[in-house]
Amino acid sequence: MSKIYLITEFGGSFGFGHLYRSYTLCKNLNIIKDVVPILMNHSKTNNLVNDFVFENKIHFINQTNEILNFDLKNTTVIMDFYSLNLDDINKAIGNCRKSFFIADIHNKIPETDIVINHLPWANKNDYKSKKKTKFFLGTEYAIIRNEFYNKPVISNGRVFICLGNSDDIKKIIIRIHESLVSKGYEPNMIDIVYKEKIKSINSDVFNNISAKQIFNLISLSELCLITPGNISYEVFKVGRNSVIGCLNEGQIKVAKKFEKLNLCNYVGLWDNFEGLDFDSVMKNSRKVIRTQNQFFKKNSLNKIKSEI
Repeated sequence: MSKIYLITEFGGSFGFGHLYRSYTLCKNLNIIKDVVPILMNHSKTNNLVNDFVFENKIHFINQTNEILNFDLKNTTVIMDFYSLNLDDINKAIGNCRKSFFIADIHNKIPETDIVINHLPWANKNDYKSKKKTKFFLGTEYAIIRNEFYNKPVISNGRVFICLGNSDDIKKIIIRIHESLVSKGYEPNMIDIVYKEKIKSINSDVFNNISAKQIFNLISLSELCLITPGNISYEVFKVGRNSVIGCLNEGQIKVAKKFEKLNLCNYVGLWDNFEGLDFDSVMKNSRKVIRTQNQFFKKNSLNKIKSEI
């Protein structure tokens, strides 16, 4: 097998979504031990959460053109990013053996051999490329951590909240928590994933937890309040009634399409959150879960392994 490079980004407003997704793909394909990571770092430190374990040296970069310092000739390159300069990327991967790009709502993509996009409405006609690109599109190619293919336990009526780790999220979590308690949910039935404890909340707040722990929390929940990022696919895979709100304008298109497909209940921007129509949300529960099960019952990621 030729050397495999992973080019992705993390930190700042990008969080860890691209890194989680591309790392998960490499793990699921059993190639992680061969991967050499090149990570564009948008944060102030090079610290990664414990979830990411690479056997090869991690190369951190601050500008896209630093990738040109790497000899990618005759290598395999896997990419997942939004902000990297496409001219530099196309130049860097021009002589690689084969290139893969993990897409979602991208308008433009690199000149790549393979495109993977697990959005339900992904269409190859949305992409223009000079190459004869091969496409792996739709939810059968969903990039979901292996733990979420286990059979979930029966829900015991808990609520799961996971909106990311930025400082601005804390006040939103507090408002959501207050709304849930006012509707009769006991604080000890509410599970929150966030980077630190929240003093004004008398519920469990989990920080830096494993995929298995998140799977267990989602499984025990009857309602999940999330964003339309990687966590949404994991909730859909488990099959739980979900409320999706957005953290920025760029997420709205995806969230609205999820709702149109009956995969979730959409509530707009979380920053504008004032309360939930719980009767309506719970009434939709059976329809939402049934649709999730239809979309996520098949997984064909192994077809991609043959392309590596």
